[in-house]
Amino acid sequence: MNHSKGAKLRAKKRARIKTAPEGLGLAATPRREINGGTTRLTRTPEKRQAGKADRVALKARARHMGLDEMQYDQMRHQAMGEPAGQAIFSLLPAGRAQKCWDVYKALTGAEYRYHRVVLGQSLFPKTAKVEFMPERLEAFAEDPPEDARTEDEKHRDIVNARQRWKGYEMHLSAKGRKAIYDAFRGLVAPMKDGKPTECGIVLVSALQFLVNVVDKRS
Repeated sequence: MNHSKGAKLRAKKRARIKTAPEGLGLAATPRREINGGTTRLTRTPEKRQAGKADRVALKARARHMGLDEMQYDQMRHQAMGEPAGQAIFSLLPAGRAQKCWDVYKALTGAEYRYHRVVLGQSLFPKTAKVEFMPERLEAFAEDPPEDARTEDEKHRDIVNARQRWKGYEMHLSAKGRKAIYDAFRGLVAPMKDGKPTECGIVLVSALQFLVNVVDKRS
């Protein structure tokens, strides 16, 4: 059987990888194998293992929310990596839940940046009061690439963003504000045994009210 020039080159490349002496540090790479005139990508053992680990984590997250494990693909949403997000999406339909999640991340992100950059303090306890899932989200977006603002301008924008959210928060009850920050700082669990706790219910109610406030002010 005649093979194309490209097929011969790929065969030689595979042969070099298979026969490479140990110790050269050559990492295994995905290979395209010819099968009846078509090619398919062969995943390396490392990639297969990573995929399995990912599915295990997503299934554990689904169980944590009291959902069927077969719904684990839905757990890829960023909100599902944080107990507050799990409470939001367990109590609200997807569209409304997304709005509440966006407000929650914007509010807590402004507070986080203010304490970190302006005050040089951490909002989180050194020893967690409540144990959450290992992948609990505590990261926030830093300055965008090629940010042309000066340090003074960044500092001022952080302060202004925080003040804007404090203005929105004034419309909430003290209980609602406490639920938001208790959940954010990991002081109280908004989810337990796959169900929202009292803190989670108050949190979601406060966020729904806050969404309406923000919409009116926008």
